[in-house]
Amino acid sequence: MAQPGSVASTNRNYSLTDLIDCIREDRELLESYQAETRRAVTQQLSTFQRNPLFESAGTSLTELLTPGRMNVLVLSHLSGPLRLVILSAVIRRLMEERMTTSEAEKHLAIRTDFAADERARLESFVASSVPKTLVAWTRPRTYSPRNEARVQAKR
Repeated sequence: MAQPGSVASTNRNYSLTDLIDCIREDRELLESYQAETRRAVTQQLSTFQRNPLFESAGTSLTELLTPGRMNVLVLSHLSGPLRLVILSAVIRRLMEERMTTSEAEKHLAIRTDFAADERARLESFVASSVPKTLVAWTRPRTYSPRNEARVQAKR
């Protein structure tokens, strides 16, 4: 955690503990938000922290997705909003990684001017990347935020 009043460096691999510490220690947050608001957010993050889904080091997509193998994520025991968060995060990361891999595949197929070491580096990158993937889920309308509002209104 940065010293009060200083700018913290960017950390793409932050944990829920880092977020909780930030809420408790960041001067701007302390000045801008009521104590009750900060407490409510830290309590929710602490609840998430007890769930193994939110461990600091998650399962990489390349570990989860193997060519020729089907994987099933059973999310039925989670609340609708949490299912939506998980599905959105997985699909977003999958799309980002596939875009990068697809670009490398295109360069390998089209360009002939690569040095041997550059070609080898790109081939290695593609081989270790997320494979082409088909995503399907049952009852997708139950994960829709619009449908969630209707379900809540009926309760």
